[in-house]
Amino acid sequence: MKKLGLIGGVGPEATLQYYKEIEYSVMKKLGKPVLPEITIESLSCFKMIPFGATQDYEGMTEYILGAVRTLEKANCDFIALACCTEHMVFDRVARETAIPMLSLVQVCVSEAKKKKFNKLLLFGTEGTMKDTYFKELFEKEGIQVVTPSEEDCKWIGWHIENELEHDVITKDTKEKFIEIANKGYSDLGVDAILLGCTELPMVYGDVELKIPTLDATKIHIQNIIDEMHEYIGKKQALDLMHENHFVSFT
Repeated sequence: MKKLGLIGGVGPEATLQYYKEIEYSVMKKLGKPVLPEITIESLSCFKMIPFGATQDYEGMTEYILGAVRTLEKANCDFIALACCTEHMVFDRVARETAIPMLSLVQVCVSEAKKKKFNKLLLFGTEGTMKDTYFKELFEKEGIQVVTPSEEDCKWIGWHIENELEHDVITKDTKEKFIEIANKGYSDLGVDAILLGCTELPMVYGDVELKIPTLDATKIHIQNIIDEMHEYIGKKQALDLMHENHFVSFT
């Protein structure tokens, strides 16, 4: 089975979601108590977020590459970053390793195209909303990405760093997040909200908005599971052969 190298810890809640959903979804696909191998290299969101806010691409790249080197030694077959902000330097990091990397942003672009969205409202850390790495990939496919007002961006960024990353979500905070989303839908004429932070499902996971959401975490996790699909399909075929006592040597 393909072994996943997951760079997590940015933050802990997202890492837990990635780990549990990947493990149990693969087991469900196989129909047997078999879990895929995952090596998690945990980085600190409280180092990563400032790199993003100041657009310190070199500092962020070096920090992530330290984790990548560990995953290389662990013989991982592919790598995923359980953090949207880290994708600011995805291309820089990918150039420095021979291990394939699965881009969260790119799989979100594919999903948005599939759903025929034309204009998205991006929520994320301040660094994510300020930078262009999301916008550029979407705009190559003719999909416009806009962000909330400067005041709302600061509010969202602060509450991600100071509440969600601490596993805290108050009623007032949740209501404000919902208000900003609905306001963006009304004022900006967007097709969907792009949840461009892997902690945002904490806020919107059980909420019905006026507008669809494009959940980057959910989409990325599903694509990681799909990356393992080739092995899973072969494993099921081999099991079926053995059950029917047919063994082929080629």
